[in-house]
Amino acid sequence: MLANGVRVVLQAGTGLILARLLGASDLGTYAWAMAISALMVVPAQFGTSTLLIKESAAAVAEGDQSKLKALWLWTLKTTAVASVVSIALLLGAIFAFQEHISTLDWRVFLLAVAVIPFAVLINLGEAALQGTGNTSAGLMAGYYVRPLLFIGLLLSIWASVWAVDPVNAMLAQLVAHALAAVTVVIQMRRIHGETLSATPSPASVSTGWRGTAMSFLLIHGQWVVLAQMDILILGAMSSAEQVGLYRVASLAAGFVVIGTLAMRGVFNERLSNAWTTGDTQLFKDRAALGCMMASAVGLPIAAVFVFFGAEFLGFAFGAEFETADTVLLILTLGQVALLLRGSADAALAMTGHERAIGRMTTISVIVNLVLNLALIPIFGATGAAAATAIALSVQSVQMWWLARRTLKVDMGFLASILPTARMVRRKLGLS
Repeated sequence: MLANGVRVVLQAGTGLILARLLGASDLGTYAWAMAISALMVVPAQFGTSTLLIKESAAAVAEGDQSKLKALWLWTLKTTAVASVVSIALLLGAIFAFQEHISTLDWRVFLLAVAVIPFAVLINLGEAALQGTGNTSAGLMAGYYVRPLLFIGLLLSIWASVWAVDPVNAMLAQLVAHALAAVTVVIQMRRIHGETLSATPSPASVSTGWRGTAMSFLLIHGQWVVLAQMDILILGAMSSAEQVGLYRVASLAAGFVVIGTLAMRGVFNERLSNAWTTGDTQLFKDRAALGCMMASAVGLPIAAVFVFFGAEFLGFAFGAEFETADTVLLILTLGQVALLLRGSADAALAMTGHERAIGRMTTISVIVNLVLNLALIPIFGATGAAAATAIALSVQSVQMWWLARRTLKVDMGFLASILPTARMVRRKLGLS
């Protein structure tokens, strides 16, 4: 919870600093390039980060250092090839369509491309460390070192030359990623020096790794596409200023679900434990409590954005971002839809319904894509916000309905009020 909370705060701090230093148009150029970079990390990583957590944990349980070394070598080779292919295809595609992308700045874009291999290395190192039980060490580079370095570099550039532009901002991002990658390597050598010196198992142990990695690639890729699609299409079909306004509104709207993000690891584990032990009442109580705690944090924030959106944007990010208040309002409603579905997504994930979640995410991606292509040319950033809010609402209704049908539990906000009240009364000894 602490790590997730710190990460959200640092992300918000980074977004606020960038908005203040760059302004809407330059922020749009930077944000579009970073969205491309974040998206391309997915194929470059080839689904191996989730595989690493799963298989590293299995190898540790078996006490097989040779298998662990073989897994890590296979992952490095696989992602090296995938990274080269992904970057080559990306460069070719952008070069072919460059005349149609209004937000493209080649210097910023190429620096963003250079971030990709470092981001992959950070993710792989973190996954390997978490898979071997070193969770705190695994979170250090990505959750703390990288954002803190980036903020420090941005402020240093501003203090030195009194000007930050998309180029030196992206250069700071590249340096922060590179140093965070070095941190991961040092952590791996410090914690797993003996494993790194071991003789790897024969190549035959890798049987099935590629197929499993591809499955994880498809699942994780859909979530990333859903998260980045609006920025990518908006940047290709509208102006850099529209992208900048949308990016700030999206960052602010994300605070509506900060409670859900902070508690995800804690509640997921507890839901899984209650389901595994067959304690249906405990499962329902924990799902209801998770919903109400997330809503207690998110709904007041949503109310502020609904009634004082322009004032908030102007105070936090600067007067030029006040015009994004309509975008913020629409995106906030989409985030509220996530709160109202309650703990349905976590409950489904913890009870073996991953494929159903994948299908629902695919539907959301398709809805988002179609609506973005239809609405952005007409309404710009407002159209992108509407597309995202509708896609999130469709996904939320699907997950709520599936949880109710398969788990026989209504996990929506309204249905969670009474169970939570009864649980609180029991804890206080009032019943």
